[in-house]
Amino acid sequence: MPLLGQRPWWLRSDGCLGPLARFRSEGVPSVWTSRAEGAARSNRHAAQPVERTRVFGQLADERDIGDVGEGEADVGATALQRAEKFKDFNIGWLEEPLREDDVEGYVWLRGRSPVPIASGEGECGRESFRPFIDRQALDIYQVDLSRNGFTEAAFIRSRVEEIGARLCNHCYTSPLTAAASLHWLSTCRDAFLFEDCVDDSPLRHELTHEKVQAINGRITVPDGPGLGVTINEEF
Repeated sequence: MPLLGQRPWWLRSDGCLGPLARFRSEGVPSVWTSRAEGAARSNRHAAQPVERTRVFGQLADERDIGDVGEGEADVGATALQRAEKFKDFNIGWLEEPLREDDVEGYVWLRGRSPVPIASGEGECGRESFRPFIDRQALDIYQVDLSRNGFTEAAFIRSRVEEIGARLCNHCYTSPLTAAASLHWLSTCRDAFLFEDCVDDSPLRHELTHEKVQAINGRITVPDGPGLGVTINEEF
């Protein structure tokens, strides 16, 4: 499964070319560029994440900029303005351009945005996702297995597939969450990308004996018993 490599919030445009070059050499096909650090909540700061994306484009082709985290704009008009600015970069999606609970705002924005709209990583359970799915408020639904568990995530998956939208996991440093997310995502009919952390982190690499890690930009579902990983009790 292709990998979407997350970069943390502090990766700014003036320091991103070195890490991006390393990711490319390791075969990571897509990169999560950066959040707007909360500063992009007004029109005055709208150019900041666009500039980061432009700098990433110096080394990335159109498939490499997986998504841009916008940092939650206050109003739909501001989010739409930013979506218009990002359209020339052919980004994979615009992540959480509005507050997580703004269903009406997402419905309005998705109907007008020139780029796909994604959200959902903060939602917990089917009832939390239900209004977004019923209103078809998103293009991509991000499901965090650590918040939802397999049973709820399976229900959410079936509902999202019914409306023809796409699914992506959300996880960061834990190999347990990564393993669970891989098992769930492998059951999704239209799975297209696995979101994972590509930073060096002891928690990510030493919590389990098995390494749940991408090779040449692709990652394999663990095939051992259970989640396919065992806890390193000495960690």
